[in-house]
Amino acid sequence: MLELDGGPVSVTGSSVVQSDVGIGPNGKISVTGPSSITGTLYLSSGAQLSKSGSGTIGQVVQNADLSQAINDAQSAATNAAAQPCTQSFGTVTNGTITGFAGQNVICVQNVNLGGGAIVTLTGPAGATFVINVTGTFTLGGNAQIAVGGGVQSADVLYNVIGIGQAVAFGGGSSVDGSLLAPQRKISLNGGTVDGGVFSRRDINITSGSVVSSSATATVAAAATSGASTAQTLERSGPGNAMIPTPVATPIGRVTGVTFRILHADCGTEPSVFDFFINNTPIGSVASSASCECESVPQEVAFADPATLALVDAGLCNAYRMTVSDGGAAVGLGQVQILVERADGNLEGCLFDGSADNTSPTCDNRSLCDGPAFSDGVAAVAGMVCPVCGSTPQSAAGQQRDLDGDRIADACDDADAVLTIRHARVHHDPTRFEPNGSIVLQGDLALAAANDTFDATRGIALRVTDGSRLDTTLVFQAEDCQRLATGAVSCRSPDGHAQGSFVPYGDPPTRYGFALRLDHLALSGPFQSSLTVRLTDDPPVPVEGIDRVGAVGDCVVTRSQMRCRQP
Repeated sequence: MLELDGGPVSVTGSSVVQSDVGIGPNGKISVTGPSSITGTLYLSSGAQLSKSGSGTIGQVVQNADLSQAINDAQSAATNAAAQPCTQSFGTVTNGTITGFAGQNVICVQNVNLGGGAIVTLTGPAGATFVINVTGTFTLGGNAQIAVGGGVQSADVLYNVIGIGQAVAFGGGSSVDGSLLAPQRKISLNGGTVDGGVFSRRDINITSGSVVSSSATATVAAAATSGASTAQTLERSGPGNAMIPTPVATPIGRVTGVTFRILHADCGTEPSVFDFFINNTPIGSVASSASCECESVPQEVAFADPATLALVDAGLCNAYRMTVSDGGAAVGLGQVQILVERADGNLEGCLFDGSADNTSPTCDNRSLCDGPAFSDGVAAVAGMVCPVCGSTPQSAAGQQRDLDGDRIADACDDADAVLTIRHARVHHDPTRFEPNGSIVLQGDLALAAANDTFDATRGIALRVTDGSRLDTTLVFQAEDCQRLATGAVSCRSPDGHAQGSFVPYGDPPTRYGFALRLDHLALSGPFQSSLTVRLTDDPPVPVEGIDRVGAVGDCVVTRSQMRCRQP
């Protein structure tokens, strides 16, 4: 198992990782309770280990150099995504996928398995599978992806492409093969992976999950000159990173970055602009503008490999421009970023008229036309992010990243944290009509200065236990009203769901919430952990602001679950 880029890893709830584990630079791993790691734990520079409970860890190696394994993992994802499809599917829910001897590249939009569903990957000895998944990848309810015929777990690589919803396996589900999801969170909540697990984001292994990568894996590597070749995915030193040699050109690679600066320069000598990407200086250019109302911005383009290597095409990137002498001689109208990518350009407007303009557009205009310009602007900075959902490409520079994981909130399935103080799930197994109920109490803290929460715009709720319990509800904007106290009260049209959200602070920095859902068709037994997701602005999961919290070690009986935060 390998964490690629400083994300947190947790191994809890009697889970077992039966392999070596590698944690990238500045990452964190927490091992609690009776959970264990049977192999060696390799910690890169700055990586931290937190351990509590009776669980065991094999040897711990500090300051391990995992750079080659990390680079190989990220290249492997790119190589796999570049392969032509031999079979294509929309949403896979069950059935058998039969391959031939050699490389099989299976292109899938979504994998959604539950209720004991089984997908079998079968073929003769020598058949290998690369499963490229572009959408969701979730398993629950004892679902399985199993190998058959001459195919072994070591012959299968699941490559989950791009940013999006977390890869989630729970409720006794299992997967044969290695899981490579560099830009997704991975959550195993009572799931099993017979192979490696690789991500640069959060990896959560809980509720008795098992990760086992005991065999050397083989999959088909990237094709060159139209010919595909099989390669061995060798254990690459620390972390047992089973990764193929990089070959292909990255999909969505960045081919150029341009700063567009609409301004006037009224100094006796030209002002100088300094440019930065992700806090790394990339160059300086003198102003070419006069002290007049310009309508054509000055363009400063960068296409050298060293600069382009600073930009991660799949994540938010920080761009900054500073002006000499604190911008004293410059009237600044606009700063726009153009990121040229192989799969479509991104444009981000970082400044338009003044720092008070919170909805910059950088529309074509003269410097002196509204919203005009500002004097004495010393620096302009902002993020340009890949876009998702209904977000237009032109809004790439206007997206938030509340949790600082460099994934725009509209693309991220976990943007902020909520705390569950108390939860109760109940159903009466002796009655046939919907009689279940869910009661939740907790609070949510605003994640950043630019975070806002307003339940009157609508709220989406999802409650899961990683197995049979998966309940969703949406309070539309018209279902919620603000009271004189400032609290917001929500009620579903049928009256079966109610909620309240109470602000604390002026202006509010956190909100307490209480939710009750009745007349639910629930069935046990329930698992001993609960995850709650509240989504707002808009109330559309992933696209909105997803506030996620979990509570474990719940008390479970035949008819109910009770959870309380310690």
